[in-house]
Parts: sequence; structure tokens; C-alpha cells
Amino acid sequence: MAEDALHEELFVAPYEPGARADRATRLLPPSEKLALFSGRTPWPNAISAVAASDLVMLAEASGRADLVLLARRLGPGKIVLSKLMARRYRVVEGDALELSGRGGTRSLEIVAITDGLGFLPIRAPYRNAKTFGVIDAADMDLIAPYADSIGANAVIPDGRRPEVERWGPRLRTVAYADRRLVEAAWYRRLRLRETDRDFVIFDSDPGADQRARRGRHRQTSSSSRCGPRAREIALYRVLGMTTQQVRRLVLLEGGFVGLLGGALAALLGVPLGYAAVNSLRAVSAFDVSFDLPPHYVLLTLVGSVLIALAASLYPAVRATRTDAAESVHYE
Repeated sequence: MAEDALHEELFVAPYEPGARADRATRLLPPSEKLALFSGRTPWPNAISAVAASDLVMLAEASGRADLVLLARRLGPGKIVLSKLMARRYRVVEGDALELSGRGGTRSLEIVAITDGLGFLPIRAPYRNAKTFGVIDAADMDLIAPYADSIGANAVIPDGRRPEVERWGPRLRTVAYADRRLVEAAWYRRLRLRETDRDFVIFDSDPGADQRARRGRHRQTSSSSRCGPRAREIALYRVLGMTTQQVRRLVLLEGGFVGLLGGALAALLGVPLGYAAVNSLRAVSAFDVSFDLPPHYVLLTLVGSVLIALAASLYPAVRATRTDAAESVHYE
């Protein structure tokens, strides 16, 4: 979503309700293009208003022809929804959405569903920021009882231009008290870091497989040298089992444990993976999917067996060196 909604804008956003971004941007050169938005209504019905011409200007600055076409659809009686907002209401483009409240009741046509138009950074979880709708300034009366008027937020397209960098410090000085500057590039990096933290569950314990291998190695090694299992192996030797057969027995046991572990990983891990990704999709609001090629399951089984066999090599060698007479001695 960050790549879709954020381009190179500079957002002037209020810290608290009631602050107006356009007051800070009066220091800008008269020729500077500026898109003025209203405040957002409270989440989860986050709606803001903007003049259709301003939305088209921002779309043109993004350099994306598809967004320009969508922005030109906005007008009185129409609304643009983000993908999450559309999912929340279970609507598609062309449907009608009824806004009702103290500002009146009106049915608005959904003319576009996209994250690339009307996004405003807010001090809230990313899911809240991604759930929004945009109406034309002509319909501002619908949300006026719940949102600050046009000018509460301002968006400066292409905020990385040299001329913007020259007057940026002055704007920061004026905006320091009750509003803030948010650069799209900084906001993008922030959200990517948050996404990395969302995915940390998948790499939270990268050394687990090594520890499991060492644990299997210690278990097999100790069981083949002492205790009832050592006496069992010694008894096999007394009954005529060769060292090659003993070694093969230990390796087969290790391979079976590996196969069992791989099968459990596939049977339990795949549903858990689907559940984890769906939870992540709901929490982080990123469009992620769980795509598991069938051969990955086979690789999991084979890899698990190979790791278990490798962990059983040393115990298998130690088992063949067991002193049969000493091991079958009972206290």
C-alpha cells in the first residue's frame, strides 16, 4: 500500500483537532501548488473532503495516468474508497454508499476503489490510516459535524524539489506548535519497519532447527551409551547382531524421527501458516497471501529426514563400540 498511496508528497497535518494546516502553508510562494483537505471523521468511518481539482492535481503529480483517470471521476454525490474501506463495507465500484448523520443523509456513488487517492498520514495504527474515503468538497456538509473544515490538512506534491527544501525549514518553524510536516519517503520507511516487525513472528527463532538437531544428537548419543537402551543394544550384539546392523538400526530410528517431525511440520505448520498470514493481513492491513508450492512440503520432509540422519551418525558409531559384557551387567 505504501508504494501505491505514497509518492513524493509533503503532508502538513495537525497534531490536534482544530489546527489548520493552511495557516502554516501561507508562507509558501504564491505559485506553489497545494491541495487542501478537510479533517478526517473518526475511525472506523474515516472520511475526508477535498476539491476534485486538487485531487486531480495530486494524481497528475504522481505521474500515474490510471490515478488521474480515477481522480477525475470525483464530484458532488460521489466518493472514492480505499481498498480496506471497501472491504469493510463489502462494496465494489459502482455501488452506492449511504452517509447518514447529523449532517444529513445522502447516497454517494462509489466511483473508485484505490489506495492511491486521498491518503493522509495520521497518528494511529496503519490499519486505521489505510481505512478511508474521500468525498468532494461540495459534500463537506455531510461530515462537517465530525471533521474539521477544508484546510485542516494540506498536501504539497513533489515535496523533494529543491525549492521546497529552501522554504521547508520556515514552514517547520511555523508549524511546530500544533501541526507537523510528514514526508512521504519518511512515512514509507516507517511503515516498512513496522511491517518487518509484523513478520518477525516468522523468524523469531532462526536457531530452532540447529538446537533441535543438537537435542536429537544428544538424545540418541546418550541412549546408545547408557541406560536400558544401551543394554538393549548390547543384548542384540550378544545375540549375534553385527556392528553394521546396529549402526543401521540407530540410523533408521533417527530417520523415522526426522520423517515424523517433517510430517507433523507439514500437517500442523501449513494450517498455522495460513492462520498467521490471515492474522497478519488483518492486523497490518497489508495485502499478503500464503502461497505454498507443493514441492515445499516434499522438501520439508526430505530436509527433516536428512537432518535427523546427520544427527544420528555419531551416536550410531558410538553404539557399535559398546562393550557388550559391561552393558548387560545388571546391578
